[in-house]
Amino acid sequence: MLDFRNEFHEDHIYPGSLFTKRKLLKRNVPKDEIDECIENYNYIGSIQLLEGNINRQKLDTEFDKWV
Repeated sequence: MLDFRNEFHEDHIYPGSLFTKRKLLKRNVPKDEIDECIENYNYIGSIQLLEGNINRQKLDTEFDKWV
C-alpha cells in the first residue's frame, strides 16, 4: 500500500547507468541511435513517481528484473 507520508522520487524506469555508449552497443543498439538514446533517457516515457524507500531498494536494477 502506498504511504503518502513518505517522500517520493522521480525514478528512471530504465536506469540511467545503462545509457552509456559502451553499454548500449553491448545491447545491440545501432550506433546511429546511441546519441539519441542518451539524450532522451530522461524524458517522461522513462520516468515514474516512486516511493523513496522503494526507489533506494531498486537502485540500478534493470526493468525486466525489477518488475
